[in-house]
Amino acid sequence: MPYILKGKYVYTSYDADNAGLLRDGAVYFDGQTIREVGGAAELCRKYPEATVLGGDDYAVLPGLIDAHTHGSGLSYVQRGPGFDYLENSQWEWPGAVVLPPELNAPLAALRHLQNGCTTMHQNVMGIACDEKAAETSARYLKAYQKTGMRVAYSPGIRDENQLVYGDADFYRTLPPDLQAFIRPRIFFDKERARDMFFDWFEEVYQTFDSDMCRILLGPCWAHGASEELLLRTKRTAEDHGHLPIHIHTLQTPIQRGFGLKAYGKSLLRRMEDLGIVDDNLTLGHAVYLDEEDIEILRRRGASITHHVSCNFAMRNGISPVWYLQRAGVNVALGIDEKGINDDEDPFMELRMIYYVSRVSGFDLEHNQALTANEVFEMGARNAARTIGFGGRLGAVAPGMKADLILLDLTEIEKKPCVAETADPTETLMHRALGRFVTDVFVNGRPVIRNKACTTIDVDALYREIRDFVAREPDKAQQHYAAQMRRLQPYVQAWYRGMDNFPRQPYYPVNSRI
Repeated sequence: MPYILKGKYVYTSYDADNAGLLRDGAVYFDGQTIREVGGAAELCRKYPEATVLGGDDYAVLPGLIDAHTHGSGLSYVQRGPGFDYLENSQWEWPGAVVLPPELNAPLAALRHLQNGCTTMHQNVMGIACDEKAAETSARYLKAYQKTGMRVAYSPGIRDENQLVYGDADFYRTLPPDLQAFIRPRIFFDKERARDMFFDWFEEVYQTFDSDMCRILLGPCWAHGASEELLLRTKRTAEDHGHLPIHIHTLQTPIQRGFGLKAYGKSLLRRMEDLGIVDDNLTLGHAVYLDEEDIEILRRRGASITHHVSCNFAMRNGISPVWYLQRAGVNVALGIDEKGINDDEDPFMELRMIYYVSRVSGFDLEHNQALTANEVFEMGARNAARTIGFGGRLGAVAPGMKADLILLDLTEIEKKPCVAETADPTETLMHRALGRFVTDVFVNGRPVIRNKACTTIDVDALYREIRDFVAREPDKAQQHYAAQMRRLQPYVQAWYRGMDNFPRQPYYPVNSRI
């Protein structure tokens, strides 16, 4: 069915000085790609058969992209555990409710689609030797297909330091009963684990990689990947046409301290020395970068995903995105299941990035702040580049995929008003919310119409989820969770003293170091 989306504003892109802003414009598409962009009156005359949506109180935007999430649907708060340092929280996670893929995937998709995200990247926090990994991935991806959500999916593995940084030495600090409990997670056949991972990746890639679903490579953590795993990942990426690689890197100060202790260099410089850092590499979080790290990312054309709310929730710190942007590093939006309102609202996440980037200083003339256009681009073209959709998503132009959203401007501009002189992009940055999204198209298909999801029976999904969560807890899972919590004080003692690196000027949030 042909459609015309009309808007007071049509954002063809988020170029500087609103060069990509079309006023009183419209977008025409018939099928999966955009056919024409131009004046609203002209396109309506040219294509009278098209269904016309939007109008003078709407903005038409490229669908936003969450370039880093884990596809859990329910947030960690909804599942049970709260938030703390990553190195504390991970011992609480085993006690969390885990929905099956058939419930997780549609819920995660729904939460994104309702708020204007048309693409999401599920980064799998895999562990070694999971015999059912390929089966689980297939269940997720088949469930996503039914929702109409465009996805990227990266199988993940940790072949060392699965639980603790420096796990073999940590093992020797434990009492015998905890040693016995943790031994299988520390001492295992790493070569077999790697073989299983790449077999898993290959099976999922051959079965599901498509224009609606890109399969990427994702060793989970830079500190959880052996040299052999990193090198094999790079070879595999090149064998599959320079496939994107996504790795959590330098998320916490303890991770940075561990890298310096274990390798005598930052985790990023370790990857650089191995030849891993390239324009197909994206670092998740990337909070504890120093100046040399930033220069490596610039020189190699690598990217980062920025998860501002998650970093606050988990007490990670603030990634130096202003410095990264000014250095020419590609920075993309990642919501990471810990949105500021616990709702996967990309507008709120982008606003948080915008505010946090407004670095204080004494120079009033040369203001160190990101513009609204720069931040919106993190959720558009910048994000598309990191997950294998560069040049196809994140902009509104003929030949681009018809992933589009209609945003109602009524509450933004008319309650009570916005001055005619106000910059429209800055206004969106300060006032837009996911709940103002009325219509969402993915690949030319209407998946949200008048705020109602067309692909998911929301009431039935919610009932199934509530019924599942209400079940009696699995006794084996609860026992395992209790044992994991027993490990926490030993872990805390182990990590003492790993905060062993010099501070950079941009780490403190104020003058106190």
